[in-house]
Amino acid sequence: MEFQLPDSNWTAGLVFAGLVITVGVAVPAGFQVSIINAPAEYIQAWCRAVILTRFGIWLSEEELNLLWASVVTVAILFGVFISIFGGILTCKFGRKKSFLICGIVLALAAPCFLLCRSTSSIEL
Repeated sequence: MEFQLPDSNWTAGLVFAGLVITVGVAVPAGFQVSIINAPAEYIQAWCRAVILTRFGIWLSEEELNLLWASVVTVAILFGVFISIFGGILTCKFGRKKSFLICGIVLALAAPCFLLCRSTSSIEL
């Protein structure tokens, strides 16, 4: 079976660029999942301690695994959502303004990430 390009003026270079970009996006996503899973036992222990302190509930292994699966899944799903939204944002505001908007969101998210341990807040 021979590979044939569609009749929509796609060139071999365009198809190659699409494949390279797809693989280039998949590798960092896998890397991010490995980064969040590497310290999993420490983060899970912290989550268990925070829930015990705040709510007086001891999480079983199954409940802790469900919480951890939710955390990892939400991180991945928001990554997918933001990647889709990023294209819309760029088309609407342009590259410079969308980069500025993403920087502002990052500047607002960083303190939440940094303060979650000191405030004992899993939600942050």
